[in-house]
Amino acid sequence: MLFKSLRERILVFFSLLIIVLQLVSFSVLNSTARDSEARRVDAQRAAQERVVADIIESRYVLLESSLLSIAATWQNQPLLQTSTANPAASFTANNLPGLSWNKPNAVYLAHGNTQQSALLWPAEANQAESNILTTISELGAAATSEHPVRDAFVYANQYYLAVSLPAALGEDANPATLTLVASLNDLVSSAVLNTLGLELRANIGSAAPSGAVLLQKEKLPQALLGDVPLLLLGNSSASVSDVDRQKSVLMLLMAAALLLTLLGGYALADELTRPLKDLTRAAAQIKSGDYNLPAKQYRQDEIGQLASTLSHMCETIAEREQKIIGLAYADSLTCLPNRALFDDRLNNAVSQGIRHGGNFSIAIMDLDRFKYINDVLGHEAGDYVLCEVARRLESVLRESDTVARLGGDEFAILLSGGSEYQVQAAVNKILDIFDEPVNLNGQPLDVACSIGIAHFPQHGEDASLLLRRADMAMYAAKRFNAGFSYYTPECDQHQEQHLSLLGDIKRAVEEDELQLHYQPKISLDNNEHIAVETLLRWQHPHRGLIPPQEFIPFAEHTGAIKLITRWLLVHAMRQCGRWHSQGLNIQMSLNISARDLIDPEFPTHVSNALEENNVKPELICLEITESALMQDPAKARRTIDVLSTMGIKMSIDDYGTGYSSLAYVKNLSVNELKIDREFVSNMMHNAEDSAIVKSTIELGHNLGMRVVAEGIEHENEMELLKDFGCDQGQGFLISHALTANELEAWYRNRAESEQPVDGEVSNTSEDQARIDKSA
Repeated sequence: MLFKSLRERILVFFSLLIIVLQLVSFSVLNSTARDSEARRVDAQRAAQERVVADIIESRYVLLESSLLSIAATWQNQPLLQTSTANPAASFTANNLPGLSWNKPNAVYLAHGNTQQSALLWPAEANQAESNILTTISELGAAATSEHPVRDAFVYANQYYLAVSLPAALGEDANPATLTLVASLNDLVSSAVLNTLGLELRANIGSAAPSGAVLLQKEKLPQALLGDVPLLLLGNSSASVSDVDRQKSVLMLLMAAALLLTLLGGYALADELTRPLKDLTRAAAQIKSGDYNLPAKQYRQDEIGQLASTLSHMCETIAEREQKIIGLAYADSLTCLPNRALFDDRLNNAVSQGIRHGGNFSIAIMDLDRFKYINDVLGHEAGDYVLCEVARRLESVLRESDTVARLGGDEFAILLSGGSEYQVQAAVNKILDIFDEPVNLNGQPLDVACSIGIAHFPQHGEDASLLLRRADMAMYAAKRFNAGFSYYTPECDQHQEQHLSLLGDIKRAVEEDELQLHYQPKISLDNNEHIAVETLLRWQHPHRGLIPPQEFIPFAEHTGAIKLITRWLLVHAMRQCGRWHSQGLNIQMSLNISARDLIDPEFPTHVSNALEENNVKPELICLEITESALMQDPAKARRTIDVLSTMGIKMSIDDYGTGYSSLAYVKNLSVNELKIDREFVSNMMHNAEDSAIVKSTIELGHNLGMRVVAEGIEHENEMELLKDFGCDQGQGFLISHALTANELEAWYRNRAESEQPVDGEVSNTSEDQARIDKSA
């Protein structure tokens, strides 16, 4: 673009516009002035023509009558002699009265019969005037006598017209030119006759109107044969002067208008571009991320509206950016820093530690069984618990520490500086906040956590490595119910083992590396053996016997648990069918996972296994933990209803450790409640646990359920359970987990002896009990 500046474009536009308008106006006004002047001149000429015509007419009439009189008077007189002295003196005075001629006129008389003529001259005419008069006499007017005298005629010149007309025409005709024209075909400039001065006469010859021919001597016969035109020439210098004066005025007005336009255009351009420049600077300021604009310009025009809109837009963008930053770096639920901000601060801490030395620690904290709080009490309750935990964490940590919510129920804490003792003190404060239950709508809710700690630089000098190792330590604390755990190299080995085991599970299922063991359950009323719980073991070719708690949780996370469950159904049903064929109608309990319970195809797999092995459904009892039951209560209930319709018994394992409500449990098609071993082992020296066991037994009976206590290891525990009215029991006091052959032998021996199994349990047996316990 030629003009990049808006100011320049405005000035050029208005300048060109006014110039074009002025040129058009000048052209129109100039043409109008010329036309007006031409009309005025034409009107003046028309008036002069009428005056000239009237004068000529009157003079001609007078002259004609005079000539006729002369002709009548002289027709019988002898011809004048050329020798007569001053013949015109008496003629002009006596015979042409009433003609106000400035000079005497020559009269030419001729008689047709005699062909004699005479030229009458004024006595006082000098030689120059005589020459003029001689020429004029040849340009005379003719009058023919109407009297009987034949061929008598008189010529009298019209020179007197040229002398008397200017006065008659008035001042507007001065200087006027009267020219007798004989023809309009040829232009002859040498014989101009007019009343102009000598210096003007020299310039008029070539300036005669186009097509006009001035009369000369030899053209007289042509003039006498027809009308002789009279050419009236006027001076147009006055009219031209008026037009030029008007042009000058118009030029001055144009210049003044152009100047005013430039000044006004500059002022308008400045008025427009100055606020636009301010807005441009403001836009550049916004582009750089600075939304603090200058004070508002209080204008009422469109630019003021634009400035106001821009200011409002900046305020909106600033607010939105703050919200975006809040969403990007703050947790919307707890208002704690989120993972992005924690990672940023952790990276800064690592950089500062590497550059300047120093140490710090990070802790990863996860709430225990939080998923069940969400599932049972709802997400609103879960959100409230998270917010309360966040509030308590902030209340016990230092301002130099950073606590963030990484997602879900997982928190991260950056403990700046300090010794291991100070770190441990901070961890203890964190654990102490969970001593007080969370008050949820007046209902106390116990919440626990597991914490993993990693130190910089001992456990790594990379932010991601520190996070990963703190996470490993947290899972170790969760696995051992320790509350907290520091990172150790064994955490890596354990993690590697888990990853390796996950890769070996499919092979273990295909190659039958899994084994089944059976722990007997007896009736506490009569000590009769009535059922077994099927427990899973993995005989790894390189690692030996692996207990279920080492691989079942990871199989559940990866979905490989479905392969294990199908293998369990096939082999357990096969063994149950074999015993049934041998006359041993032993009821078999199988542990299933939460994934199995929400699998819509699971009832079909159970039905197929029963049919293939000819097993009665009432001999099978499926155990599901309370926690797994509450992961998806709706789907779990539908699956339980289908299995109950098939005749399968259902049991809730580890009852009292989860968050299931009585209202939910009582509506399930469940036949059995199992009391967790922790309550059983502690009830002898803990009144609360004893009360829980007793109330659970009473609750189960009130709901029409059978109650089974697991983990019985001492005789006094069995006696107390009998007193509470517990229906069945299992544990090392009765028997540890046995293979199928060992169970058959144990069953035969028990049938032969009606005495209960000896309750002495060695330390080795206790260790084995921990291994045998199913997850």
